[in-house]
This record gives sequence, structure tokens and C-alpha cells, in this order.
Amino acid sequence: MALALVLGAGLSAGCSRREAGAGAGTLVTIGIDDLVRAGEFEIASGAPPAAALILPTRPRVERVASGLHWRTAVVTGAGSWSWELVVPARGRLHLGLE
Repeated sequence: MALALVLGAGLSAGCSRREAGAGAGTLVTIGIDDLVRAGEFEIASGAPPAAALILPTRPRVERVASGLHWRTAVVTGAGSWSWELVVPARGRLHLGLE
């Protein structure tokens, strides 16, 4: 599944699944903020991408207010972004965009 959206000020997204085997019932979450913190992204350049997460400008992870709630989000400039991922069977994809 490839995602392409236009970003505004903040973004939060994640993919989660339940682990089988010894960690049965354990929820494993992979978030865009995890990828940004690990440097596993590219800035869009027009060249074929090597990373699964492509952002329009250099992102930063920060606490942002959304109404009365604060949360951690990836903040980047406006533009197109994409995150190519596979949501596993019985997995879930969560997106938030402001």
C-alpha cells in the first residue's frame, strides 16, 4: 500500500500488529516518528527513492497541541509525502493529519 497525501503542519501515523509466538498478544507499533528519529527517510528529490518514507522537507519530531490535547507529531513543510508499507493480516493503520 502506498500513501500519498498533502501535508500541512503536523502528521502522526503508525502501523500496528499483534506478535505471534512467544510475544503473543503483544502489540508492535511502527510509527512515522520512529522512522524520523532513526533517520530512515528521504527528502523528495525527484530521484528514485531508496527509503520507504519520502517527505517534502526535513522533518522534526515535536510536541504539538491539537485542541485541548498534546501529542508527539512529525512536523514538516507542506507538500507531497509518501510512505510505502504493508499492513500485515489483522494489522491496523492509523493516520492523523492537520
